[in-house]
Amino acid sequence: MRLELPWTQARQITRGRLRGGSTASPIQSLSIDTRSLKKGEVFLALKGPRHDGHDFLLEAIEKGASGLILDRHKGARIPKAPSHLGILEVPEPLKALQELALHHRKRFFIPILGITGSNGKTTTKELLRQLLESQGPVCATPENFNNSIGVPLSLLELSPAHCYGVFEMGASRKGDILELGRLVCPTGGILTNIAKAHIEFFGSLQKVLETKLELIETLPPQAPVILNGDDPHLKEITNQLGPRAITFGKNLQARMRLQTSAEGGRLYWQGRLWLAHLPWPETALQMNLAAACAAALTIGLDPEGLRSKLAALTLPPLRFEVRSHSSGALFLIDAYNANPGSMRAGLEGFCERFAQQEKFAILGDMLELGSESRGEHYELGRFLTTLPLAGVFLIGPEMAYAYEGARSLIAPIGRLEHLRGLEEAEAPLKALLQNGRAFLFKASRAIGLERLLQKL
Repeated sequence: MRLELPWTQARQITRGRLRGGSTASPIQSLSIDTRSLKKGEVFLALKGPRHDGHDFLLEAIEKGASGLILDRHKGARIPKAPSHLGILEVPEPLKALQELALHHRKRFFIPILGITGSNGKTTTKELLRQLLESQGPVCATPENFNNSIGVPLSLLELSPAHCYGVFEMGASRKGDILELGRLVCPTGGILTNIAKAHIEFFGSLQKVLETKLELIETLPPQAPVILNGDDPHLKEITNQLGPRAITFGKNLQARMRLQTSAEGGRLYWQGRLWLAHLPWPETALQMNLAAACAAALTIGLDPEGLRSKLAALTLPPLRFEVRSHSSGALFLIDAYNANPGSMRAGLEGFCERFAQQEKFAILGDMLELGSESRGEHYELGRFLTTLPLAGVFLIGPEMAYAYEGARSLIAPIGRLEHLRGLEEAEAPLKALLQNGRAFLFKASRAIGLERLLQKL
C-alpha cells in the first residue's frame, strides 16, 4: 500500500478535522490492527463486535504509528499528541475507511471485476486472479476479505503496477452489495449463483436474489455481466441484459458451455470446443472455472494463451482440498462454509472424484438458515440416502434433523451416526482410516471442522 495522500486531502475526503501533531508527510499506508502495524503506518481505529480500536491508540503510538484516524468523540483518549503524530478525527471511522478507499480506487483506469453470488465466490475469484496474472499483476481481495472492512482495505492495495482488479463481495443483508459495489466501481460483474445462504438474515430467497443483483446497479451501462445460465433465479435478468449477459453453465445456449461426462468435462466457448479436458472432476469446480474463463475471455485475454495456463491453477485452502493420510486414506476437505446448495454440490463432487473408493461423509451444521434450518437439514438427510456412501457422521445440534431425515427412509447408508460435537467423532473415525477409503469433511465455517482434521 502506497497512498501518497496528504493529510489535508484526507480531511476533506472524510469531512474530519486535523488536530495537532505533524501532518507534513503524506499518509502512505493504513493499518486497523496493532498486532500487525508497521512503523510509519497510520492506525485507523475501528469499533467491532468484540474489540474497539480506540482501546489500542497508545499501543499504536508505542509501535511507531505515524498518525491516527479516530472517532471525533474519542479524541480525549490522546490528551496531548506527540509532536511527530498526525491525528485526524472523523465522524465515523468505518465510513472514513470506505471514503478513502473510494478516493483511491478512482485513481485507476483498469479492468476491475466484481464477484458475488451465494456459492463459489472465492474459488471463482482465485481462479480468475491466477488466469489474469498471466498478463500482469492483479489486485484482488485476499482470502475472503469480502465485507465492509475487507473490500476497502483490498482497494487500498491498488497500485500503478496493477493491470487488473478482482474483488469479491459478500452480503448478509439487503443493500450490502450495493454499498460494496459503489466502492469497487467494477467495469464488469460475475454472478455465480443464487442459493439459500445467510437466509436467517435475508428472510427469503427472493431477498437473496435482489441483493446479489445490486451488483448490476453499480456497473457502467454497457458493462458485461458473467452469470450462471443454469440458475433459474437468474433467467429473467439474463433476458433483460440481452447481449451484456455472458452466460456459463450446462445450458446449450450458454456462451461458455460446460459439457460433463464420465470421462470428465469440456468447455465450449461461443459454440466451439475450447478446452477438451478440465483439471477437476467436480461439477461445482468446473462451473467455477467456466465462470472465471468466461470473464477472462470477455475482457480480452487471448483464448490460446489462456488455455495453456489452466494446468497450473490451484484452489484456495479448505475448498475441495485433497489430503493424503498416513493410513492411505484420502481426505476431501471442503470445510470453508456450507449452505444447502454448497452441501449438495460438495457431496456430489466427493462422489464424482472418489467413485472407486469406499466413501464416508463427516458433515457439520449448516448455520444462518434461521427458521428454515430444520427443514433444510431434514431434506439433506433424505438426500444422503441417494448417494453411494458407506457411512455418514453428522455433527452438531442442527444435524439431528438430518439424522431424522435419513432415518425416515429405508436408508442404504451402511453406517449413520449423529454426534453432539467434534470430540465425539475422533475415535470412531480413527478406527475407519485405511487405504481404499475416502472421507469428505464439510460444515459451516464456525463449526471449525479443521480442528477434527488436526486430531486425525
